[in-house]
Amino acid sequence: MATILIATDGSDIAAKAATDAVAVFGADQSYIVMTVIRPGLIAPNPMASFDAPGSIETQDESDSPTEVLLSNARREETEADAEIGDLVRKLRITAQHRVEAGDPGEMICRVAEEHKASAIVVGSHGLGRARHVFVGSVSRHVIEHAPCLVAVLGPRGH
Repeated sequence: MATILIATDGSDIAAKAATDAVAVFGADQSYIVMTVIRPGLIAPNPMASFDAPGSIETQDESDSPTEVLLSNARREETEADAEIGDLVRKLRITAQHRVEAGDPGEMICRVAEEHKASAIVVGSHGLGRARHVFVGSVSRHVIEHAPCLVAVLGPRGH
């Protein structure tokens, strides 16, 4: 049984890549579905935190900036794990969930090496004609540094 690492960013393209991966490799493989959260930035106001893109949630004044960042990180990790769970249920596979923090390309390669993955599947956002010249920075890093086969799957029709 092969170990297949599916990296997702929660996008529709990543979900489609995951679906295609299961169709190609089969549901009976050992799957790891992971997402990587980039470390957050400190909110401009130390009493505020980023709740979602474009919105700011005010924290209790007794919360230190470190407590706010840790709380946000835990919430982001919980939400990411829930998204992975939803994806795994839709794919009808059994999979280990991984939520990591750091540089996505580096973390994907590190987890693949750690688990001796046979293949990594990442989605590509498809850049029209430019896709032949340019691959996204995460995909490019994984292609260049992965310890195994890499499948970069993108939207059809581009």
